[in-house]
Amino acid sequence: MRMVQCACRKNEMIRLTCEKTTETMVNRMIEDFCAETGVSLRDFSIYGDTNATPPRYVVLLEPEGAIPAEKIPEYEGLLEEKLEYLNMIYADYVKAKTLAPLKLYVSKPGSHAEYTKMKVQNGGLEHQTKPVRVLDTQEKRDFFLSRVENN
Repeated sequence: MRMVQCACRKNEMIRLTCEKTTETMVNRMIEDFCAETGVSLRDFSIYGDTNATPPRYVVLLEPEGAIPAEKIPEYEGLLEEKLEYLNMIYADYVKAKTLAPLKLYVSKPGSHAEYTKMKVQNGGLEHQTKPVRVLDTQEKRDFFLSRVENN
């Protein structure tokens, strides 16, 4: 008799090493960031940049209004602080320089809506197109990274 063993990664959203960052952690990081800074977001996405040395998380925020360029380093630090607090294993990897601190990009207004529109035009149904939280394909990364303001 053949046995099948299933391994599931409950609620895992992103992982570069063994830090296993969950959707709950990412949502909380974003919520806390917005509450502390007063920044209102239309949407956000995240991905693991394995081309960076060492690898790092990249957060893309699509704010309701403008984020001044001089605020980006401060906001990067704040997001990093919040993620390290929420995921101590991630924090250990950053301290050990196995992972680099996260990078923040600001998306141009309407980027997420444009992506949804593109998917609908290519045959998808608007009410079935979910928000893009993880840029887990090259197509998604290319689309969203071509629409950042602070590259």
